[in-house]
Amino acid sequence: MNIQLYANKAVGFNLIRRDEIDEFEKLEEFGFDYKPVFDDECSFEFRVFFRIRLKVNETHLLLMEYESTFKLEEAVDNNFINSHFPHVNAPAIAFPYLRAFISTLLLNAGYEPIMLPSINFSALYKEKEAEILKD
Repeated sequence: MNIQLYANKAVGFNLIRRDEIDEFEKLEEFGFDYKPVFDDECSFEFRVFFRIRLKVNETHLLLMEYESTFKLEEAVDNNFINSHFPHVNAPAIAFPYLRAFISTLLLNAGYEPIMLPSINFSALYKEKEAEILKD
């Protein structure tokens, strides 16, 4: 099956000053989540939706939603949805684009660029599976 990263876009972002956030100092430096999203109307593509929370220079908090769209040559089916590709491989392919976007955004906004940490998507997927099985 031929799969291609087709598009990336920031769905929303907000840079909030420290003094506008209660208990800013208690927030972690970096918060991250992602999920694949499958649309019934377009069966030849899917998206990976990312949410990021990042402290910027201990003066601001960046909140961002970002999505990457993948196109397929065959229709998405349950076998594909339940495979590792949309949960592990696709986010790993898209994440460097997100990292570059955040770095460039902060640089152009007058801040030093921040390099996001590496993410082990395989380990995150295993954690999510384990949580589902617990429930």
